[in-house]
Amino acid sequence: VDTTAYMGVTVGNHERDWPASGSTAGATDSGGECGVPLLRRFPAAPYASRRAPPEDEPWYRVALGPVVLLAVSTEHDLRPGSRQHTFLDMALAQATNSSATRWVVLVGHRPFRVSSTWQFDETFASGYRDALADLDVESRVDLILGAHHHSYQRSCKLKAGRCSEDGSGAVVLNLGMAGAGNSKANATKPAIFNYIDDAHFGYCRLRADETTLTVEYVRSDDRVVHDRFVLFKSDHFV
Repeated sequence: VDTTAYMGVTVGNHERDWPASGSTAGATDSGGECGVPLLRRFPAAPYASRRAPPEDEPWYRVALGPVVLLAVSTEHDLRPGSRQHTFLDMALAQATNSSATRWVVLVGHRPFRVSSTWQFDETFASGYRDALADLDVESRVDLILGAHHHSYQRSCKLKAGRCSEDGSGAVVLNLGMAGAGNSKANATKPAIFNYIDDAHFGYCRLRADETTLTVEYVRSDDRVVHDRFVLFKSDHFV
């Protein structure tokens, strides 16, 4: 079990998006940075490529004890045939076929699924899912982390967009509540979400061993755990 603290980063719209820079979101949110400061400031991240934009490839795979973290850039092309899709296809195959891997976590800045009052958040999430549809990620990973929407959101275990009835599938966890002004979730909570908090700031603690992965959501105002869930795996290696 790896007990070393690890600081990993994924590229987001405010670090990367700029027209004709290689980002596919097409906005100007980075103010012209185009991801260059991010690539230089966090040299420990094992990016697929550190070439200057538009040839940068800020996605990577890292093993942390029993967990394999697959970090993607939601600001770059993820569709079949893209460099990033090819990377993720190979990384998923490697992670899911390794007896040393107990947990697979997919991480990207924008959410894979989201409850939001701003329609573009869901539009983007839908495109994100469509781009990875052939990889069937909800059946091949245990946890899908996202942010961008400034709230905390936790889904049920999902397979093909529905709550799983057999206990398999992936939990979508949106962790956008670090401190920027809160975004609003839909007034009617979608059925796939078990817990949503769009009114507080906070952080999450993740702990994993060979048989359990535990996540706790701690609010910053009272430092109390307000949501907690545990994923279980058989203690027999495949």
